[in-house]
Amino acid sequence: MPLVKTTFSEILKESGYWTAAAGKWHDFEDHGRSIRSKRFRYIRNNYNDLPPTPSDDTVYHKIWWELGRLYDAELLNKHQSRPFISPRPKEEFSDLENDSFELNNLADFGQYQAEITKHRKALGSWIRETHNFIPNVRTLDGFDRRTGVYAPHRLRPRQTKMQQYGKSGAY
Repeated sequence: MPLVKTTFSEILKESGYWTAAAGKWHDFEDHGRSIRSKRFRYIRNNYNDLPPTPSDDTVYHKIWWELGRLYDAELLNKHQSRPFISPRPKEEFSDLENDSFELNNLADFGQYQAEITKHRKALGSWIRETHNFIPNVRTLDGFDRRTGVYAPHRLRPRQTKMQQYGKSGAY
């Protein structure tokens, strides 16, 4: 049975899984894919060398600046520090019944390996069916992720990947 359907509710109803994809947050490149069942969520961070991606709107808010100040002063706990930490895990796995905020990564816990394998396979099927592979070219960030300062290479209007790199960015 194919995982790709018209709506998330159809996916959950027929296959038991939902899928999600993140590729960009305005001017920040990211490539993460997620699949969840009723109880578990599996995330694959393909650009795990980068910290979790804020939206570029976020970096102009006083709250973001304060979080950065607190992080630099080592006053945030491990969960509050996540937006600043890299590398992040290549894989994340959460038990949504027992950890609805997804604070604890269970990817390395042996008792979950059978479920993780099922979710990996389901995500792999979705990726193959939708041709949603990692791009062959990574777009540079348009802003500094911490300060919001424009990157020196930032141009408007934004060029296509073909104009920037001589490649389409096709998967």
